[in-house]
Amino acid sequence: MRNKKGLAITSFIILILLVFLIYKRNVNLENTNLLMAVYNKYDFDVLQISNSGKAMINTKNMNFDEMETVLQSVLESLDIRGTLDISKKENEIRREYTISRSATDSETTVTIESVLEEENLASGVSSYKTFLSINIILYGQLDGTMYIQKKLKEIYGVFNTVPTTNITMAGSYNEKFDSKETKKLAEKILKSIKATAINEYETERLYSVYGYTNLIKDNIKVQGDHVNVNVAIRFNEYEQKTYLYLASPVISVDY
Repeated sequence: MRNKKGLAITSFIILILLVFLIYKRNVNLENTNLLMAVYNKYDFDVLQISNSGKAMINTKNMNFDEMETVLQSVLESLDIRGTLDISKKENEIRREYTISRSATDSETTVTIESVLEEENLASGVSSYKTFLSINIILYGQLDGTMYIQKKLKEIYGVFNTVPTTNITMAGSYNEKFDSKETKKLAEKILKSIKATAINEYETERLYSVYGYTNLIKDNIKVQGDHVNVNVAIRFNEYEQKTYLYLASPVISVDY
């Protein structure tokens, strides 16, 4: 059992290295086959890969018709078809239009929101910012991740803007890690991407650590520290599974 755990830990570290090297260097889509081979070889169960981006696209107070035109263009670029869920919300300071689609292997949500900048109201100036948010979750697969990252770059490039992005990977093992093994795994993951642990959080069944690495350009501030990688390991007593999450900059899914 210990050998199996050691093999699983080694495979996960190899996986992390490959994912970040591919993400950083923008390697061709075909190289994702190598990542799938790692999963298959070491029985690492892929649960989901979440890819998201958000950026300001203009300073207009867009109406719903204008928003719909942009949304349809984004959906066409992502090749999203079929039954769509539509949501429109509006109040004195915000107008929001969301289109989403759920499928067996993915979930896509695209939102445009025009927001009134309240700090300028005192001076009698009504100024707005409009944001485009895209979130795509792939279930049980990794091979579409690089394609999605490429499409996000293309979509936001149309608006001459660079989005704030997030990628969160989640997987599981059918084994339990004790506290020592859990921390050792997290440490090895951070070390494999040359990351320094910034702060950590631990409960009886969850261990989460934030880190920073020069290999990743972007970062955010968490409690005053620069962070661009987040590792969390959680054991589910009922399912008898250990769940592992790796994200840049921080985990964006419920865990």
